[in-house]
Amino acid sequence: MRTSTTTRQIMKPVESVPDAPENVRDPAALLHPLRAVPRAGDREDASVATAPDEEQVIDADATLDEALETMGRLRTARLWVHDEHGRAGQITEADCEEALAHERLHLRALRELGERSDDVITEISSDDAMGGAGSIGPYLWAGASALRCIRTAMVVAGSEAPRSILDFPCGHGRVLRVLKAAFPEAGLAAGDIDTGAVDFCARAFDATPIYAREDPQKMQIDGSYDLIWSGSLLTHLPAHRWADFLTFFETLLAPGGLLVLTLHGRHDEDALVTMQLAEDQVPGIQSQYDEQGFGYAEYRFHPRYGIAIASPAWVAGLIRARTRLELVNYAPESWEPPWPRQDVVACKASPPTTSRTPMPPAPAARGRRHRP
Repeated sequence: MRTSTTTRQIMKPVESVPDAPENVRDPAALLHPLRAVPRAGDREDASVATAPDEEQVIDADATLDEALETMGRLRTARLWVHDEHGRAGQITEADCEEALAHERLHLRALRELGERSDDVITEISSDDAMGGAGSIGPYLWAGASALRCIRTAMVVAGSEAPRSILDFPCGHGRVLRVLKAAFPEAGLAAGDIDTGAVDFCARAFDATPIYAREDPQKMQIDGSYDLIWSGSLLTHLPAHRWADFLTFFETLLAPGGLLVLTLHGRHDEDALVTMQLAEDQVPGIQSQYDEQGFGYAEYRFHPRYGIAIASPAWVAGLIRARTRLELVNYAPESWEPPWPRQDVVACKASPPTTSRTPMPPAPAARGRRHRP
């Protein structure tokens, strides 16, 4: 897997640019004798190509760095793009900056994966709502960032490479594809309430399918797992459902197994609104957090789910109440899915011979309980 973004890949087709002049909309106009915008290393006095209406033009195979350099030299925030067929599009400075940010995330992901980067399965489902092919950098970095969090937890817990892995909820394999490449000897299982996503992961990654239900107490799964990754599940659930899922994961962990899950800390108003809460819900959820260590607000467009924010102390108290889970690591804002960052909690399953008295549970968050 390599990354090399050109203007051709990010340009908006000229037909979709509302203020495009007619002589640029006409492909024949771009067959007017043009000289490509000079690239780095070309003669400094090379002339700049212009369309007949004096708009700046750049070759479709120019890199984004070259496009930004050209915009800076010409003091313009956009360029017209032409290719070997004369078809045109437009790129803007904002387009280039965003694409370069995605490219940097792509390169970070490749560095995290190292020699395993070529083993990542690149097929992305057309039903994947997490971005996919349109933003491969953030998409791949979400998986690689999860891998980095898991590796950190493994070091802290003294865990060896897992032989069995459960990704729950798996979605369409944004993280699972990376885990398959990083731990090629491990057996994989993919669990989600979205049956289409589970079917995709079963086919694309040879994962055992687990068709989840909203109530984990109604699920029966055979076997146990050395590693369970749960990215952005508890982030959408009210407090009383956290205990149900912790019990569910606890029963599925093999002795010494590692549970790595993510959650939201106290985000600011902009982040909470970006996560699809209404502005008038923000003061309430933040007040709950400040008073109790936990806050929850239900989506107005999706009953039974919403946004949960939890403090480290509240989470630690919840885990201390478990008989088989030991909190081994708490890493604030460590997972980048890509935004906003989420806290990462790692718990290790105690061997069955180990018996310890559970601590009193964390106080339940007050207010209306949202049951399925």
